[in-house]
Amino acid sequence: MKIKMTLVLALAFIFLCGFRAKQNYVEFTDEGVIVHGAVTPLYLPTSQERAEIMGTAQNEAGNQGVKGMALVMRVILNRYARGEYGKSIHEVIFATGQFSTAGMPTHTFSKECEIAMLWVIYGWDESQDALYFCAEGYNGPVHLFQYKDHWFSTK
Repeated sequence: MKIKMTLVLALAFIFLCGFRAKQNYVEFTDEGVIVHGAVTPLYLPTSQERAEIMGTAQNEAGNQGVKGMALVMRVILNRYARGEYGKSIHEVIFATGQFSTAGMPTHTFSKECEIAMLWVIYGWDESQDALYFCAEGYNGPVHLFQYKDHWFSTK
């Protein structure tokens, strides 16, 4: 009984005094990314890759919010990681017939698009390894999931 009481008092002291172990994790919010502890980005795009990824996401899903644009960004990165869609981010985005808005000039990015890029840089991924997306009502592939009016799939 004395050992239990000592243990409870020790744990209470540690908790109340703030001697808890630091946790390293990232929170993804519509306002940005909150980094707790020592967390490093999982993906560091070059400035050209960043502009091309963000431009494509904003043009394809600018009306889908932060998560919708982050999902499009993940599709691009999923394709790149697969290695079958191009040897660079540029090749993946500009492959013939892949992204309908590829090459459309985007000189400024919305705050939501900037936040979506931060999500992706810090490892956010709810894409279920999707390789494609299409607008609602498209008669194409078998879908993994829907987010707003975009459907995501692997085929």
